[in-house]
Amino acid sequence: MAIPDLNQLRTFVVLYELRSLTATAEFLHVTQPTVSYTLARLRERFGDDLFRREGHVMVPTTRATQLFGPLHEALAQIESTVSETASFDPSAFTGELSLGLTSIGEQTFLPPIMAALARERSTARLAVKRLDADEVEEELVRGHLDLAITVALMDA
Repeated sequence: MAIPDLNQLRTFVVLYELRSLTATAEFLHVTQPTVSYTLARLRERFGDDLFRREGHVMVPTTRATQLFGPLHEALAQIESTVSETASFDPSAFTGELSLGLTSIGEQTFLPPIMAALARERSTARLAVKRLDADEVEEELVRGHLDLAITVALMDA
């Protein structure tokens, strides 16, 4: 059986925390039938009811309680990583960027790149490596370049 997707796992974690299908749907901005459908897929995947209805409360099973900690932690790590990536500020980057350019690329693209770095008052260091078009792909694959700009077509 397939691994649940992130939306299914997030639904599980929120349902565990809120103990209500309706509140979970509202929190996730989906419909209550969507949460019910997702719960049905998760029940099938894990071979367990995961939650039992007791009045208006969804009570987690032992298996749901076992799953909650690791899934909550994993989702928190993913959200943290995505948030860090989303908040990247290029003007605050102080590392070195290795850029591969052909001679035409150097003439065409390097001046506007340097102007943009100066305009942003970037402290990033740019290491430019002039390459023949047939060397670019190999340099990227070997990790010798962070970025390459060329007019040659490469097999991807």
